[in-house]
Amino acid sequence: MNSWNQLLQNALIGTEKKPPEPASLTSDEDLSPVLQAISANPSLDAEEQLLQASALLFNYRQAGQTALEVTEIESSIAEPETLPYCTAASKDTLRELFEYQALGLFYYWIQLCAAKARIAPPEMVPLLLQLAAKNQELRDPIRVITGKRGEWLAQLNPDWQESTTLSLEDSWQQGSTNQRVAALRQQRVENPESSRVWLTESWSKEAAAVKQQLLEAFDTALSHADLPFLESCQKDKSQKVQQQVLELLRQIPESALVKAYEQVVRPSLVIRKEKTLLGLSSKFSWEVKSPVEIDPDWRKQGLATVSNTKEFTDDEFILFQLLQWVPPTLLNEVSGLGTIEIVQSMQKEKLKHWLPAIAAAAKRFRNQDWILTLAEQADLFLPDLLEALPPAKQDAYAKTWFTGKEEFFLPVFVNRETEWPVPLARQIMNFTAANPYQYTKSFYQQLMHLLPLEAASWLDQFEEIQPLFDLKKRIQQSFNA
Repeated sequence: MNSWNQLLQNALIGTEKKPPEPASLTSDEDLSPVLQAISANPSLDAEEQLLQASALLFNYRQAGQTALEVTEIESSIAEPETLPYCTAASKDTLRELFEYQALGLFYYWIQLCAAKARIAPPEMVPLLLQLAAKNQELRDPIRVITGKRGEWLAQLNPDWQESTTLSLEDSWQQGSTNQRVAALRQQRVENPESSRVWLTESWSKEAAAVKQQLLEAFDTALSHADLPFLESCQKDKSQKVQQQVLELLRQIPESALVKAYEQVVRPSLVIRKEKTLLGLSSKFSWEVKSPVEIDPDWRKQGLATVSNTKEFTDDEFILFQLLQWVPPTLLNEVSGLGTIEIVQSMQKEKLKHWLPAIAAAAKRFRNQDWILTLAEQADLFLPDLLEALPPAKQDAYAKTWFTGKEEFFLPVFVNRETEWPVPLARQIMNFTAANPYQYTKSFYQQLMHLLPLEAASWLDQFEEIQPLFDLKKRIQQSFNA
């Protein structure tokens, strides 16, 4: 329409240089009378004439367009549900959860719903899918309780499709970076060899940042079979990737790097238990032979050669670091002693400043014998053991060491899937309540599912979170009814 283009030119040039002339825009018998009326109105200045003419022509153009006709529309309906819906009381508590936005309690509700083999009511499914799209940790649990309608709806909205379950192969080939990382991690558990093939084939095409994330997922189920691939990655262009590959190689006892560390530790460390002069007792001997010779490249890989503490000479400090990178069973081999005997003897002979290095090695090589022995026998706190301990042993360790070491325990316990024991829950709540600026209401919203219902007897002092705790009780009651 030339009249519309003319108005645009008027607007671009400016009404002062090119005054609008609405009456001359068109001879259309429908538009012309109205445009002439705009031109003839003495109360309108040039700008108002331009705007009124523009509004008229714009709406005229819109009204004259024909809607696009779509002839091939694929329609479908959701398959019938195979599970019953949750109760009305459970639905009411779910509605309340969307008011509070307490992720911990969402997880609790979903767990109970799945345990009862029920699904969410239809009208709540879109809200749950939206929640899953924003919170990756809830995606798989929500998929379970949204049923067939959830599967169907997720296909219609790209934002929700990531919350549906693709095969691991499809997630790896087509998914987002987060999906690919998750798929690789799961495949490492189910089929380590296949996961290694995936990564080997795609490695040269991956960006450095993505390589880092994929290597983080690759540390599950590491074995000597992974060595050829990891060794081929040692000269990657990214230094951060090189460092991650190095850390993975340090977790495989058969790697050439770990074997090289062992070759230095074996002759440098002498451990034995000898009878005293009269043979009535024995003495534990721990001797570091100097000098400790190392590969020059190890300095580039982060090995410090100068001690940063009075507890170690330079050679002892080198050995302290190397002990973190060799399997702790090497100490059993060198000494011929059992794990408990070594730990008890080291403490007796005031050698416990070496224990943090051994704890780090026990965690690195996932040696449960050493992990449990150190947790039960060592008379100093060893942070490296925390994540490596099973939940029941973590609780026992916290009973001994929690006070004064809260900053080490909290990151581990807030990521638990099971409720805290009552004594530990009370310790955690008392500590966080004493630091209200660091642990705000949102902190409790994330972990309310971990707080045992037995806490009701002493939770009155926590007024801000009392409504959340009451909601948790109602959720449980709604599913037990």
